[in-house]
Amino acid sequence: MGAFFGVVFISVEIGLLIAVSLSFAKLLLQVTRPRTTLLGKLPRTTVYRNIQQYPDAEKIPGIVCES
Repeated sequence: MGAFFGVVFISVEIGLLIAVSLSFAKLLLQVTRPRTTLLGKLPRTTVYRNIQQYPDAEKIPGIVCES
């Protein structure tokens, strides 16, 4: 939308500059704030899964496992 309004109200060069700037800002936000989840071990397996999606996943005392 920013690029569209930049092109409509100013010029193509400014619209392109706005689009590139917004894309770069969005990329920086995603890279600096990675998603993390707490993992728990599924019973009778060696598999670790998100404890919010798998309520039966067991937390291991004294260990925090994030992905």
